[in-house]
Amino acid sequence: KRRQDELFFHLTQLEKLAAPTTFTKMSLWTLGQNETFFTEPNNNPIAGILRKELEITPTQGKKILSQRVKIQALCNNIKEVLQLIVD
Repeated sequence: KRRQDELFFHLTQLEKLAAPTTFTKMSLWTLGQNETFFTEPNNNPIAGILRKELEITPTQGKKILSQRVKIQALCNNIKEVLQLIVD
């Protein structure tokens, strides 16, 4: 029983550490949007607000776009890790 309780405790701690923060969740959500979200911010109010508030330059926008696939893969990895911990 004690060993099982300790294992549960450590898995719970691991789950908390692996879970993305609110900021990370927002970042991952943003990077998961289609390309027009970044290239045509006037068509999406959230995109316009993010670009304005974060002061994203066109050069930075292009770099973000170039990294989207890698970031989406990382997001999938995070989901898989959290699922493995829960199972």
